[in-house]
Amino acid sequence: MTIEELLNKNIAVLGMCSPYAFNMLIQTFTSPNSKIETARVFTRNGHFYLEYNPAFMKRFKTPGRSFILCHECLHILLHHCSGYRSSNDPRDQLLENLAMDLAVNCLIPTDDKILLDYPRPIQEDGTLGAPEVFLPSDFEFDDYLSFEQYKELLEKHFKDKGELDIIRDLSAMMNGGNIMLDDHSMFSEDSTAEAKIRSLFSDHLERNRMFGKMSAPALNSIRAAQTRQVPWHRLVRTALGKLVTWDKTPTRRKFHKYYGAPFPGWDYKCIDPIACYLDLSGSMSEHQKSMLAGELSRLTDVAPVYLWGFDSVVNNPDIRRTFRRSDFMRPIQIEGGGGTAFTPIFEHAISKGFRYVVVLTDGEAEEVAIPLPRTMQVLWVINNRSTHEYITKQPGKMIFMK
Repeated sequence: MTIEELLNKNIAVLGMCSPYAFNMLIQTFTSPNSKIETARVFTRNGHFYLEYNPAFMKRFKTPGRSFILCHECLHILLHHCSGYRSSNDPRDQLLENLAMDLAVNCLIPTDDKILLDYPRPIQEDGTLGAPEVFLPSDFEFDDYLSFEQYKELLEKHFKDKGELDIIRDLSAMMNGGNIMLDDHSMFSEDSTAEAKIRSLFSDHLERNRMFGKMSAPALNSIRAAQTRQVPWHRLVRTALGKLVTWDKTPTRRKFHKYYGAPFPGWDYKCIDPIACYLDLSGSMSEHQKSMLAGELSRLTDVAPVYLWGFDSVVNNPDIRRTFRRSDFMRPIQIEGGGGTAFTPIFEHAISKGFRYVVVLTDGEAEEVAIPLPRTMQVLWVINNRSTHEYITKQPGKMIFMK
């Protein structure tokens, strides 16, 4: 059988044991790529892509290939491939790669005979059973943590060790064998894919109970991954004040929790939009801007926003428009690229009478030079570990993206 026929057989098998993977794979563009060592999944413009090395996939029997396909689908469901890279440092990338794999591998049921029916050693016909993978228990970590939590634990575990030392340690854990980490180099921010994944999970996979033998803690970790990195729901209540009231209004956008259709459900009133200022200065790379734009789109899940770009001045300061989640389904063009200054942001916010301000930036600018009203609540979302001398002197609460 050709590798394409074998993969089609695998997809049919997953329809029985892991329906979530089956449903995701039939929506994924799959193609061979002999230039990569193992396999990789990525998103582009809201579409899912899976590439694999044919020679690598042929090494496994059906259970091993099924495990790999479930592994790749879970990278999508956990928003890894539509997420971000924290740096271009090879050591950081290695730890991120490993942390993402730990977050995924512990979700696949180890007692599922369809996925793991064969032993790991090479068989007489040259094929392998289940792939050799790293699990949290190999490092004495708990299962079902997020990628960010595993990354932090790995930083402590491999403290003061360079990339080559880490690779040697991992190889020793595999008894001198090859380290089998799939390729994460195509992972990038994709807000369209983010929205599509959340919709697929809540409206189809979870509602129709398509996770097979997956345990409740594992399913809860996937459920938790649908809100990423910056915990906006918590921050808008604690850091920015009580923006969302307890006043309920009937809505037919969702049905009643207990009685179902056609009875309308309830929604909470939002007091007013949040004034957001996105750093578009020359110190910001396109990748950094896309990271912050992705977090900005997730903020609109909680409350509507007013949005301005800024560099040394606030761009188009007299134009006020309310942005909602649907507006971020397509690119929003805001011009910028000069120097960076924070004081004009707050001069603008004070002139408009805003109480809640979010600044999304890399933090590279001077200290705010004007006093702020006592009623103004400010949240800074900073997308690097800036060591700028003024970064800790700014008014308000700081959130550092990893």
